[in-house]
Amino acid sequence: MRVHAETQSVDLGATEVVIGRSPYCTLVLEDPSVSRVHASLQRLGDHCRLKDLGSKNGTFVNDRPIGVDSVLVGPEDSIRVGDIPVRLEIIESANLDDDTMREDRPR
Repeated sequence: MRVHAETQSVDLGATEVVIGRSPYCTLVLEDPSVSRVHASLQRLGDHCRLKDLGSKNGTFVNDRPIGVDSVLVGPEDSIRVGDIPVRLEIIESANLDDDTMREDRPR
């Protein structure tokens, strides 16, 4: 799964993605509506658990604030961190590399 915001994107594997203005965040958004450590996403299959981390301007799913509870979100949901739209995209698993697909390779 991949997370997109503004001109950036980050792959969401087994680890948590932390979104915020701090350079220590996984996805850094330099916008005044985004808190230093704003929200986190943790992958759960084809969905993610989204949690607001005490942000000043809120985290929204389908234009509703999520408050302090974490919520399950997917690619079909509209997500906003402060004023910044965030999009989830399911990406295909890594395909076998070209060498494994060749018929002429030694076996």
